[in-house]
Amino acid sequence: MAGKEPLARVFQPRTWQRHAERDEYLLQERIIQEGWRWIENHWIWLAGPVQKVFTFRLRLYSGAELTDLLRAAGFSAVQLYGSLAGTPYDQNAQRLVAIATK
Repeated sequence: MAGKEPLARVFQPRTWQRHAERDEYLLQERIIQEGWRWIENHWIWLAGPVQKVFTFRLRLYSGAELTDLLRAAGFSAVQLYGSLAGTPYDQNAQRLVAIATK
């Protein structure tokens, strides 16, 4: 998942992507809400005369918050990683990966 710590490090409120071979564009707008509890995303996809808009919200968790939630749900031995390759969850993490035992 997108952990708060990696997201805060690379956060950009607006980005454009161009797919030249298909003449398509994607504008992504991001709004942090409720003190980094949520991120609201607005995607605007343009392909020639066609335009589509997608809006969605994601709940954001820090490593500590996710660990606490998993333990409160009865999980033990919670381990956090910064990628699917098992790198440390530290200042260089790409994402938040948790492994827990119930």
